[in-house]
Amino acid sequence: MYMTVKPIYGHQEGAEIGYNPHKPGRPSHALPSWFVRGLRLVLDVEVHPGKAHAPRHGTPALWALWDRLPKECRPWLACGDAAFGNEGLMSECERRAQQYLFRLRQSPGVKRLIHSVIGATTTRWTKMTRGWSATDSKLRLMGWTIARRVLVLRRLKQRRLEEPDPSVPALPWTEVLAVAPEYE
Repeated sequence: MYMTVKPIYGHQEGAEIGYNPHKPGRPSHALPSWFVRGLRLVLDVEVHPGKAHAPRHGTPALWALWDRLPKECRPWLACGDAAFGNEGLMSECERRAQQYLFRLRQSPGVKRLIHSVIGATTTRWTKMTRGWSATDSKLRLMGWTIARRVLVLRRLKQRRLEEPDPSVPALPWTEVLAVAPEYE
């Protein structure tokens, strides 16, 4: 699921001045679209006025499309950006027994969970691809009706090794200690 803002030059029916960080004040259309990610196959695209840029404006069409698809043709996983990680869409996925994976905004509750998981010595991390590792936990944010399983991903930050300044003499009693790993 994606939401694209298309700026309009000239006059087109339905174009309204809405959210557009690249062209503020320019009329636009909002285009909610649904893809089969691995195939890059577009299932459906709608055209909305520029003010209807929030994902909630496209969800009725999503579920109408979903209901038109035969059960064996439906995707096994619904994915979306942080804008789609809201109670309304998640509860509708749960009601329909649809698996989903949405990013979450780093709200204070999400940040607390991340710090508690990363800071705990008992956390079990599973190695993933491309240097990532993952763990899961339960989270119930304000406005959510139930606690949901969330995944926390991390990977080591790339460090730049700094060369010692040759103009500063090394002291004989100094030593370099191992530095704790930093994660993004």
